[in-house]
Amino acid sequence: MKTNLLYTLVGIVLGIFGFAVARQLQLGTLGSGTTITPNRLEQSTDLDQLKRQLELSQNRVRKLETLIGAASIANDKLNRIDRNDKNPNRIENLQELIDQAKPFIRALLEPEIEKALASGEFQGVGQFMRFADELGLSDTQRVALNDQFKALSRQRTEEFLEKLRDNETSLFGLMKESSEWENSLSPDIDAIYQENLSPEQFAQYEEKRLVEQTQRVADKADAQLDMLNNSIKDLSSSQQDQIYSIMARRSPYYKEEMEIQTESGPSPNQSPIESAEAMNTEIENVILPHQRDAWIQYKRRQDLLSGITGWAN
Repeated sequence: MKTNLLYTLVGIVLGIFGFAVARQLQLGTLGSGTTITPNRLEQSTDLDQLKRQLELSQNRVRKLETLIGAASIANDKLNRIDRNDKNPNRIENLQELIDQAKPFIRALLEPEIEKALASGEFQGVGQFMRFADELGLSDTQRVALNDQFKALSRQRTEEFLEKLRDNETSLFGLMKESSEWENSLSPDIDAIYQENLSPEQFAQYEEKRLVEQTQRVADKADAQLDMLNNSIKDLSSSQQDQIYSIMARRSPYYKEEMEIQTESGPSPNQSPIESAEAMNTEIENVILPHQRDAWIQYKRRQDLLSGITGWAN
């Protein structure tokens, strides 16, 4: 798998502009991110419904092609940023660019969010119900979970709208926070399951959640390591194993009980890394002297992107 800046920028553009388009399908999840588990398409034997699903998929492909073109342009502009430019109004990084776009994004999202609040339809609730079939829940449990997730989605939607409307909250920070919640990084979701499941069912739920989050950590570390490999071409297998473990331990989804598997086996160090600075320090201890210049260029690119590689930093 190869991950480069183009795909990172596609994710960013999707997160900002595609967010409004996808809103009607994802309301209640509040945001977008590069590590979202897609909702399962409901199986149907109805020909008309299948045709509608096909048409929706084709429309999304066309939109994605447009966004890829926009991402390519954005990539070119990022490469041309002059770090020595002393203009006080210039954009330093992608976070500032996203924050300055808040009035435009607010105009796009506000009507759709208000529509969802008025209708009470939060389709993203289905994402949090995805364990129901695997756990063999009763109808009573399903109804209780659905109602509580719907109430939680309404609460989070109202909070999101309030922050979207003010002039103080960073749009970058708001989208990062929403992405984490969308990916179920929320103790509220676990608490709702625990309240409605038997001890045996909840133990099964925790096992499934750990497997899911471990895969999310692994996928993100893979993407970050691929990006670093594009900058430092001669990382040894040993270096890559060490750096992969470091990047995995920085993930907001990481838990100490996870076993981080590298090419050479389980990682010996399972402690989480609390900050991007600490992660960079550990990586720098692995980088060889002749790789320093490429590492500095990699960090510069990450600074321009404000650390967006799955909203990790």
